Amino acid sequence: MNCYDCALNGNTTPAVAVCNDCGAGICLDCVRVEQTDHTHSSSPGVPTPHRTRTLTCASCDLVMHNAS
Repeated sequence: MNCYDCALNGNTTPAVAVCNDCGAGICLDCVRVEQTDHTHSSSPGVPTPHRTRTLTCASCDLVMHNAS
């Protein structure tokens, strides 16, 4: 699979991920990574912190950050 955004610009670049929102293939140059810290509470026990990553293409990242 190749990067969709690069293909629109006439380039062939291997995709390394898939956009979490639209499903397009994305390369290392086009991928946007957002990290979120969460706390998982399970009973009984101490809440467990963990971090998740969301990988999106530049187009979806632009839409998500301009929507607010």
